[in-house]
Amino acid sequence: MGGITLAFAGIAIGFLWRDASTPGDWRRMLWGDALGLLAGMAGGATTVVIRTTKVAALPATQTLLYQLLGAFVLLLPAAFLMGHTTFRPTPAVWGALAFQAVVVSFASFLLWFWLLRHYLASRLGVFSFLTPVFGVLLGAWLLAEPIEPSFLLGALLVLGGVVLVSGHGWISAAWAARGAPCGTARTRS
Repeated sequence: MGGITLAFAGIAIGFLWRDASTPGDWRRMLWGDALGLLAGMAGGATTVVIRTTKVAALPATQTLLYQLLGAFVLLLPAAFLMGHTTFRPTPAVWGALAFQAVVVSFASFLLWFWLLRHYLASRLGVFSFLTPVFGVLLGAWLLAEPIEPSFLLGALLVLGGVVLVSGHGWISAAWAARGAPCGTARTRS
């Protein structure tokens, strides 16, 4: 619980504690934050459904197929309703489409569903806190965006939280071995 709290605090510090001189429309940033929060809730709900229904027994490839078909059925009518049906092929568009199709929709989801079948969702969930950290770092790298000191502090807290949750067993064993005489681990009686 402490690791998740630490990671959440890191996200809050990294994204809410901003330099007052940084330009930006706060309403648009809050709208984007709200959409990000809704996306996180939808991702969490997806994980809960996958872990608590018969889908948990299916192969990861079949779970991925259901996810992609469901997205297609929901997003195609939404694109028509919102008027987003034009396609102007450029090298950048094809590159973005290839990245979304291969890396995001195929490889990462397939890996995530495989991990959900083999590991506890509570241990894997904390890695979701790394998503916005990677997003900002990639934005800084690819788009030459500045990184604020508050983000660096927040990112360090997120990493600390991930290490606490993921390395709980290792950390506990190291502390137990450290407290035992002559370097031997204590045993429970």
